[in-house]
Amino acid sequence: MNHHGSIDAMHDQAEEQSTSSTKESKKKSKENLNKDTEDSTLDDKNENNNLINNKDKKKSKKDKSNTSNRQPVSFKTKYFPWIVCATSFVVQFFVLGFYKAFGPVYVKLLQEEPEGYGGSPVATSWVASLSISTSYLSTPLSFEIIRRIKFRPAMLIGATLSGLGLLVSSFADSVYILYVTFGLLFGFGSSLCYSCSLLILPRYHTTYWALAHGIALAGNGLGGMGLSPANGMLLDSVGIKKGFRIMAAVSFGVLFTCGLVYETPPEKDPAEEENEEDDEEDVESLNEEDEERLLEEEVFYHDTIWKNKPLLIFLLSTYCLNFGYYVPYVHLVKLSLDEGVSKSQADLLPGLLSLAQSVGKVFIGKVFSYPSVNRIRAYQLSLVALCIATTFVPVLSKSYPGLLVYAIAFGFSDGCGQATNMIIIGDLAGKELLPKAYSTFLVCSASAFVVGPPIAGAVYTATGDYSIAFFMCGAMAFGSAVLLFPVTCIRDEEQFKYRAKRRKERAEAKKLREERKKMGLPEEEAPSTPKDHLSADKMKKIRQSQVSLLTRSWHSIDFKQHKSKSKESIRSRASRRNVDLNEVKVDA
Repeated sequence: MNHHGSIDAMHDQAEEQSTSSTKESKKKSKENLNKDTEDSTLDDKNENNNLINNKDKKKSKKDKSNTSNRQPVSFKTKYFPWIVCATSFVVQFFVLGFYKAFGPVYVKLLQEEPEGYGGSPVATSWVASLSISTSYLSTPLSFEIIRRIKFRPAMLIGATLSGLGLLVSSFADSVYILYVTFGLLFGFGSSLCYSCSLLILPRYHTTYWALAHGIALAGNGLGGMGLSPANGMLLDSVGIKKGFRIMAAVSFGVLFTCGLVYETPPEKDPAEEENEEDDEEDVESLNEEDEERLLEEEVFYHDTIWKNKPLLIFLLSTYCLNFGYYVPYVHLVKLSLDEGVSKSQADLLPGLLSLAQSVGKVFIGKVFSYPSVNRIRAYQLSLVALCIATTFVPVLSKSYPGLLVYAIAFGFSDGCGQATNMIIIGDLAGKELLPKAYSTFLVCSASAFVVGPPIAGAVYTATGDYSIAFFMCGAMAFGSAVLLFPVTCIRDEEQFKYRAKRRKERAEAKKLREERKKMGLPEEEAPSTPKDHLSADKMKKIRQSQVSLLTRSWHSIDFKQHKSKSKESIRSRASRRNVDLNEVKVDA
C-alpha cells in the first residue's frame, strides 16, 4: 500500500510539475508575444519617427537653403525685379510712346518747306508705317542678338541706333530720305530696346508676370500721352529739324541709362537644385489623389509653333486686327482738325487715348493674375469694345467731347487687348518657345502695320473723308474677335487627349512595376511615370520582352540532367580523394 501511495504521490508531483511547466511555458509564450508585439510597435514607431525625421530634415534643409539664399541676395530677389519692371516702363515710354505720339510729327511733315517736307498724305504715312514695321519685323533678329550678347549690350546698341536715326533724320531733305533714317535706322534700334524690355520680364517675374507685363506696357500709353503735346509744342517752337535733334539727345540719354540697369539674371544656385531634387522625391511618393491633382495641373505644349493650331489661329487673328490698328494713332489728329477742332485740343487726343490705354493695361494685368480668368474670352471682349467704339467715329467726331469719348473708349479697350498678347502666347506656346512665338507674332503684326495706315491715307485722298478708314479698323477688330472662338475649343481638346494619354502611361507603368516585384526584379529598371515619357506601346513591348526572357530562361533548365551532373561531380571528387563512395550522400 505504501508503495502504491508513493507511486501516486510521485505521479501527482509529476502532474503538478507538468502543469507548472505548461503554465510557465504559456507565460513565457505570452511574454514573448508581448515582447514581439512591443518590438513590432517599437519598430513601427521607429519607422514613423524616421520618416518624420527625414521629412523634418528635408524641410530644415529647404529652410536653411532658402534662408541662406535670401540673406545675401535679398535685394535682387525682392526689389531688383521691380526695378527692372520700372526700367522697362521707361523704355516703353520713350520707344513705343513716340510712335503713339506721331500725330503732331505727321502733321508737321505734311507742311511745305521750310516748316516741313511737303509730302503727300500717302507718302508721309509710309514714314511711320516703315518705322513701326521695321521695329516689329526685325524682332527675330533682335531676339537672336539678345540671346547671343545678353540684355545689357543689346540695349546699349539699340539706344545708340535710335539716337543716331533721329539725329540723321534732322539732316534729311525729303520724306523719302526719312524712309531710311527714321524708318529703318530708328526702327531697328527701337526693336532692340523694345525686345529687351519685354524678354527680361519673365526672367525676373514668375507669379506676377502678367502684372509686371501690364505695368511695363503701360509706359508706351503714358508715353503717347506725355509725348504727344510735348512733341507738338517742341515742333511749333523750334521746327521739325531741330526738334529731331532734341529728341535724339533725350532718347539716347534715357535709353542708354536704362541699358546700364539691365542685367542678365543669374543661373540657379546649387541649393535651389537640391530643393528641386527633394521636390521630385516627394512627387514620387504621392498617392493616387495627389498624382491625379498634379496631372490636372500639367499643361501640354507643342514642340514647334508650326504644329500649334491654337497659336496659328491667334496669329491670323492678330494680322486681321493690326491691319487697321494704327489708323487712329496716325490719323486721329488730322480727323479732328478736319472737323474744326483747334490744334491745341487735337494734340491732346493722342495723349488722352494713351492714358486710357495705360489704365487698361494695368487693369487687365491685375485681372490676369487670377488663375480662374479665361484670358481668350477677356481678349475677345476687349476687341468687341474696340470695334464698337470705332464704328461710332462718324457720329462722335462731330464734336470735341465725342472725340474725347472715342479716345477714352478706344484707348482702354486697346490697352486691355494689347497687354494680353504676350501672356496668351505664353499660355499657348510655353515659356521655352515664347521668344520664337512672340517674334513670329510681331512679324505678323508688322506685315499688317505696313499697309494699314497708307491704305487709310489713300482712302482719305480719294474720298476726302476718314469714315471709311475707321470703319475698316472696326471691321478688322470684329473679325479678329470672331476668329478666336475655335482657339479655346482646340486647346481644351488637346489638353484632354494629353491627360488621357498620361493616365494610360501611368497605369501601364504601375502594372509593369507590380509585375517586376512579383518576378523579383529590381525596381530601378522599371520606368517611372513622370520622368520617362514612354508610350503605352513601348511599355507593352518592354513587358512582353521581359516576360518572354524569363520564361525562356526558366524552361531551358533541365533539372534531371542538373541532378545527374551534380552526382557525377561529387563521385569524381570523392574518387580522386580516395573516399568510399558509399559514405558519400547526395542530396536530392
